Amino acid sequence: MRIPVTRADLDSGRFTKISRTLIKCWPHGKLSLMQAQGMLAQMLGYRSLHDLQEAVKRGQGVAAPEVLPSRAQIIAGAAWKLSRCASIPLSAARLVAEGLRLSTLDADAATQDANVERTFERMRKESEAQGKMLMLDETPAYLNPPWEPMTPLLLDWGVPPYEFAVLRDGSAFSWHVLKTLVNSLPEGYTEELAQEGAYQQATTKDAITRQFVMNELIPQAFAPMADAIKRDKRMPNGFAIRWLFNEERRCLGRVIENWMLGGVVPVVFDAESDAIFNALAEIMCGRAISVSSAPSLAEHGVSGYPVRIMAFLSPQLGGGFDLREDLSSYPYSRNGEPLDFELSPLSIPLSFRGEDAVLDAGSDGTFIEQGQTYVRHKQSKFLIARDIPDWMRADPRLMHLHLDLDGHQPLGKGAIPEPLAALHDAVKDALQASFRAARSVATARRADELVAVARSHAQPGALDGYLEAYVGDQVGEDQVWLQRLGGEIKALCPSLHAYSNLTLGGLSKLLEDSDSPKPPDNVQDLFPALVVMSAFCAAEVDIEEACRVASAERFLLVCEMLIERRTSSNTAFADALALAKLDSALARHDEAVRSIQRWREEASRQDKIRAEGAYLYAKDPLSREKPKTMLEMVGRVRSYGHKPVLATQSWHDFQGEAAGKGRLIPLSHAIAGAATDVGADADDSAA
Repeated sequence: MRIPVTRADLDSGRFTKISRTLIKCWPHGKLSLMQAQGMLAQMLGYRSLHDLQEAVKRGQGVAAPEVLPSRAQIIAGAAWKLSRCASIPLSAARLVAEGLRLSTLDADAATQDANVERTFERMRKESEAQGKMLMLDETPAYLNPPWEPMTPLLLDWGVPPYEFAVLRDGSAFSWHVLKTLVNSLPEGYTEELAQEGAYQQATTKDAITRQFVMNELIPQAFAPMADAIKRDKRMPNGFAIRWLFNEERRCLGRVIENWMLGGVVPVVFDAESDAIFNALAEIMCGRAISVSSAPSLAEHGVSGYPVRIMAFLSPQLGGGFDLREDLSSYPYSRNGEPLDFELSPLSIPLSFRGEDAVLDAGSDGTFIEQGQTYVRHKQSKFLIARDIPDWMRADPRLMHLHLDLDGHQPLGKGAIPEPLAALHDAVKDALQASFRAARSVATARRADELVAVARSHAQPGALDGYLEAYVGDQVGEDQVWLQRLGGEIKALCPSLHAYSNLTLGGLSKLLEDSDSPKPPDNVQDLFPALVVMSAFCAAEVDIEEACRVASAERFLLVCEMLIERRTSSNTAFADALALAKLDSALARHDEAVRSIQRWREEASRQDKIRAEGAYLYAKDPLSREKPKTMLEMVGRVRSYGHKPVLATQSWHDFQGEAAGKGRLIPLSHAIAGAATDVGADADDSAA
């Protein structure tokens, strides 16, 4: 494929500028400007620089638009020519071609990309002028999985059946690299290969393709593991690279965090060195990183004391691969100044002795998982004694745990701290026992007795006014439904007749997990909620704060405390808030344990893969079968007899006309048609 060069490209110096860029990124020695121009001419499809100049003189520099379908094909064609003319691997040739900025040539105006940009800009201006909204149909790009048609063939030719795999010799295979190379092959490449001596024995196009892919492309998809990790930015499961800063936001280096386990490998790597990628390669293969002794330890012949400073991690600052790239990609404020990125303080100091640095956690601040030592980080995700309400700490089930409110108790060497795991189990048991006891107290009371307790705190009229703000602001669109729901509740419980239907319906909805209210099978939980909300009303608790702590079990327990006089109207909200915080802490603890379990499951899968002997690490298996597309899934739904609804922006179509049409059209067409309908409706109204 020839990429046309125009007189303007030569006279303006664009061609020369691209040639100078080629000199800078040339992988084989040095090029003179004349040599670079000659090589660039060959990359663009000419025999030589003289051939290019003669073509420009004859006026053959301008081609029909269909000659250059896309910018990607321009780069692919240039990379292909470079790889064959200069004997450069296609992957390296692509990197060179991508850095030349070939889009500055006049030929770029004839590409489909430029045509789409011009069309979109025209449509945007027309839409703005007419006051219409321009919508792009991106659903297929997001919902249709990408698929390489050559996948079955490549698997038959010996490609590892994973998107990323590490062989026993330590070389890493990247599927996306191979797929990119295959997709970048230009049309007619087999005819060009047939002219080369290495491929003259192949008699068919399929034979040429197989020989070329197996001998040249597949080897380029392999790389040393550390290089592949850096190039692909691929991390072992649960790991991330974090920049390490001091209080003045000066970068001190970088560390490896296992965010699924909640730990940091206590080794500080230089910000510019690639040693961290070698360490990640060790982790990926199931081997532990050796942790050097802390500089605080006594050393013979070394004078002076270690220097300790507070260190901070940057969980939101890029991927940790390139500091300048991460800083430049961080969001900027409106005035163009870089925003201060969030820093997460480490719970342990960074210790220096000379040039060496280490995270010095001591023996109590570390844990070991799969043979790797970690410093505990973000341990607040586990339940601690301070999360437990004061009135609950006296429970006999918790007394034997020797609760340490300052959190100084030894945590053991497991990723899940054994003392905190025992505390979590004991608190859950005690909480469930308290719920059962509270349920017994509430069940022993008649409905009218519970209503009397509620009225002792606030009269029905006061509670109606108190809940009115919640019903009006939060569920205003559901008031008709809530009125009917409240009426059904009254029919079930005549003792609630003094309260408005809206109060009862709103309170019932407040206790539900879902947003859509439904008729209750029983109103057993409504009476404790009535008692607690009446106490909140009497104490003038903010209604939004009151609704934030609402829960059937929580209200049941606080109701029992009110009945037993272990709390009062003035302290009931504090008790409910403490229970809400405890529930949140328990949920956070459970999620931390699930995260550790998920990491262990993946580590176990990788151990099994290593035991099979073929790979040290393998992730994301490849499928031989093409995934189902959206069109195929929609066709499957239609085969069941369901009528598709026409997507449109017209409100009256949503109300029934679309369902009656019973036909399926692309969403982009529906949007365009709807926009026309809306415009026509507006014109009719104006007329």
